[in-house]
Amino acid sequence: SPTGIGAILEQDGHPVLCISRHLSKAEQGYTQTHRESLTVYWAVSRLHKYLFGIPFTIVTDHEALKFIYNPNNSLSKSSAAMVQRWSIALSAYSYTIQHRSGKSIPHVDLLSRNAATSDTGSETDCLLVQPLPVSRSELIQDTKKYFGSVISSIKRGWSAVAKCKFPQFYSRC
Repeated sequence: SPTGIGAILEQDGHPVLCISRHLSKAEQGYTQTHRESLTVYWAVSRLHKYLFGIPFTIVTDHEALKFIYNPNNSLSKSSAAMVQRWSIALSAYSYTIQHRSGKSIPHVDLLSRNAATSDTGSETDCLLVQPLPVSRSELIQDTKKYFGSVISSIKRGWSAVAKCKFPQFYSRC
């Protein structure tokens, strides 16, 4: 929208996390392509901890972004420097980009328009969590059962025996 941007992180076709924010006055002056480019850059940066190191797909309703953010092509010299910086930053990620009509992804459009009601620069998150198929007490009990000695080793310090017994965990501490 002209006043807000939004994105949805999905896994297996199900939404996991929704993010949105209001655009600053300067950002509201961007062309539509620049606002769409900003949205992709902002969303990937904001969702870095979920996306970095794994391949993912960016789905957009703005067809020009397929060419601007194509990881296999470089941008032309006539492209705006700002969009080039965003494209360079995204080159650290392993992604593909595809276009879908706005009618097939209306939930993202709703997020960007809803962001317009919040304060300038404010960001909102909505974590969509499915209930676990086990209770909290069962989860705690099973965690202690299977990982109790690892947790104990972490809390008390790694002994020589624990280092040998749990090398896969010791190497990550």
